[in-house]
Amino acid sequence: MVLGNIIYNGNLEFNDNFKYYPTIDSVEDKNLPTLFIGYSKTKELYPKIKVLDRKINNLIYWTFNKNENTKIMSNDMFNFMVKCHYEYIKQLKYIFIDPITNNKNILKKIYLKISTSKTIKLFEDKNKMFYLNVDDLIFGIDLNFFEFIGFDGVKLKNNLINKSTVYSDYNNINSEIKLFNDIVEDKKFTPFLL
Repeated sequence: MVLGNIIYNGNLEFNDNFKYYPTIDSVEDKNLPTLFIGYSKTKELYPKIKVLDRKINNLIYWTFNKNENTKIMSNDMFNFMVKCHYEYIKQLKYIFIDPITNNKNILKKIYLKISTSKTIKLFEDKNKMFYLNVDDLIFGIDLNFFEFIGFDGVKLKNNLINKSTVYSDYNNINSEIKLFNDIVEDKKFTPFLL
């Protein structure tokens, strides 16, 4: 999943969730946040940019290149990455599946959504909490709740794992699953699955 564009004419290792382009003309999705790297190249396209304000508009940002200011470039790239993740998270809807308080109709709809989906990415937390990404919906399942009302927790866990197309747990983070709380360590977020 691509979260943002980076315009840079050089070698750069950043993150798999970003597409790299040598010029703005080659960008495929101009609706994604875009970061230009290099003051002089950016100044050619946007002559009115200011050195202290590296936001051109709500989708376009710029930063210095390695030769101009490495420290600012590193900070700006990290901030851009976090912003792109926030933008992605804003469009996701989180639904906690509570077998105690949800009525049967809601549980049936959720079950139908999960069981008919072709792609389910599953992450298992160390506290028996499961997060499923199903069609840009994040479902949270606390196995303890289900065990409390009499479900077989091992069977439910195995069914979730067997239905998932991508599975990972806290001991073995799959490369297709990224946890936002690894990026911003001082805050707790619901994990999202890319």
